[in-house]
Amino acid sequence: MNKTHPALIAALVATFACAAFAQPIAPAVPALPTEPVVSDADLINAGPLQPQSPSATTLAQPLNPSTAAAQAAPAEQTIRLPLRRLINARDPIMLRTASSVYTVFVPKSARFEMSSASMHLEFTNSIALLSERSVLRVVLNDVIIAQYYLERDNPSRAVEIDIPLRLMKDGFNRLQFIAAQHYTYKCEDPSAPELYTEINPDRSYLTATGILKPIPARLSFLRWWLDEKFWAPYEFNVVIPGARPMSDLHLALGSIVTQGVALALDYQPFIVRVSNNLRAGMDNMVVGTMNELS
Repeated sequence: MNKTHPALIAALVATFACAAFAQPIAPAVPALPTEPVVSDADLINAGPLQPQSPSATTLAQPLNPSTAAAQAAPAEQTIRLPLRRLINARDPIMLRTASSVYTVFVPKSARFEMSSASMHLEFTNSIALLSERSVLRVVLNDVIIAQYYLERDNPSRAVEIDIPLRLMKDGFNRLQFIAAQHYTYKCEDPSAPELYTEINPDRSYLTATGILKPIPARLSFLRWWLDEKFWAPYEFNVVIPGARPMSDLHLALGSIVTQGVALALDYQPFIVRVSNNLRAGMDNMVVGTMNELS
């Protein structure tokens, strides 16, 4: 048996489709003995498996990454980010007093190239407000992108806001809801209880359409390629070429890769699959020995 030292080789293949909100079309995949279903808790709590001798590995035809799946062009996808995900699980967004501000931070991954972005916003204001003196402003990175009168005769509103792409930067973007609220033209109590506007975080959301950028063929881009700022759960495929049955070594390498993804995503939810071939519609990470990948 060849005594080549086992090595982990990451073949990072960009095969994007609508991975977030549509089931990707997968090529025919030879059945494995089992395809493990991995939960978030398992990924966090499970320790790495100890590698054993690769003597149980059965070598087959080497994987050829230059398949139709690997050459698939990036497909445009639409993703949604509920406003609730940006705040505490049970907190309301309540704007009180004569002048009030509520701030959230909207993530944007450097890997996702947006072609359009918008926000659906639902809010309810007090019926005691003076409509001509009460205004709700929506501000992104210190630029007003929308403003609305808070009307006492039409207190419940649902609006659509176009987000200028020039204002969305990679990283975290500051989104603010600023209310100026008054109930009289004369002297008023700025903390009066009838001065309020509530934004519904469970029915309000941001929407973006775009593509995932191709992966540069440089190891220095690995941290950029995976980050916690994805709006939808990240999905990837661990490819074990020609491993039938899988050995403890393959399981150990797959576990290391999966734990590395969990760390890069800061333990945000993700989906991991295992197969012998590349899958369309998701990223593929190929692991194995030098002989298997040669």
